[in-house]
Amino acid sequence: MKHRSITPLILSALGLQLLAQNQAEDLVATGQRLLQSARASRSEQAYQEAEEIFTKAFAQDSTNAKALFQRGAVRLERSGLVAQKGKFGPASELMQAGTGDMDKAVSLAPDQLDLRLMRGVSYGYFPPFLNKTANAREDLEIAVRHPQFVALANEKRARAFLALGIVYINSNDIGRAAQSFLAAIDADPDSPAAKDARDRMKKLASLEVKVGAQVRPDRFPLVSPDTSPLIAAASITFPNARPGQPPASMERILKQLDGYPGLLGKHMVASFDHPGMFIIFTWWHNKKALNDWFYGDLHQAWMRERGEVISGRIKAADEVPSQVAMEVFAGLQGGVQVNGGFIPREIFKRAESR
Repeated sequence: MKHRSITPLILSALGLQLLAQNQAEDLVATGQRLLQSARASRSEQAYQEAEEIFTKAFAQDSTNAKALFQRGAVRLERSGLVAQKGKFGPASELMQAGTGDMDKAVSLAPDQLDLRLMRGVSYGYFPPFLNKTANAREDLEIAVRHPQFVALANEKRARAFLALGIVYINSNDIGRAAQSFLAAIDADPDSPAAKDARDRMKKLASLEVKVGAQVRPDRFPLVSPDTSPLIAAASITFPNARPGQPPASMERILKQLDGYPGLLGKHMVASFDHPGMFIIFTWWHNKKALNDWFYGDLHQAWMRERGEVISGRIKAADEVPSQVAMEVFAGLQGGVQVNGGFIPREIFKRAESR
């Protein structure tokens, strides 16, 4: 008797579950249409509408990894729109929420090829300091070995190999990068991904690197090698900073620069018309010195740390910037200094003595 009374309950529960799953799938399809419209219009409101639909879909079925992943993708794209408006704080929050959704979705369905591909390609284009290179490499290596990968459209496979090659570059694995770019070209020779892969192959060849060598392209190709001194200005705005009182991280950066090879001088100023903005001016002997600093351990450590703060991996709310920029200038001859000036006199003496 118990089984007879329980069986209808079980069937009813299964029916409700199937109904919820079907409703979630319908919502996901609707959300994808809205997302396509949002991409065409570049409207933040359209993105918000798509995000709400994917949220409802996941609420209907908490096992629907695709709904969660798509919500994460929407949030990532929204973060780009918000960042373009100069709202870096909200943009970093959206990025953190978006990557969180995508990571949880992949953990819900680790064998789902399309999720691995989408996350791998998305993260593959992230700069290394955002600490997603390892995720992208894992996703794309799993994807290209997946038994269903060969059945995908040629263009999709080409994009996957291209992204994997970029990931290998960021991982300093040049041999595998070249192999992946060649695979992208072979997969769909006439596709945009293949064209991009060919361009990247040419850059690798021009560098004359060997397998395992470090890739260090010229970061300032329009600057003459003989320009001296070269000026690099880093501006960062902290919305919560008190006027004229730089955060501890800025003071630490100044101290760490002391004695750096090729550095002629440094100076930090606080902006009067942009409260919370601090600018560190640095003078370098020449372009080689500035390139060496860019690729050096000190600058790369700063980049990783800044990425962790922006992405929320490090909780430092007071030091989340609303604006970040690095700009390079070359000095012009002329000008006058009476009892000193903004540019220390000894900078030019050091430059002349080198």
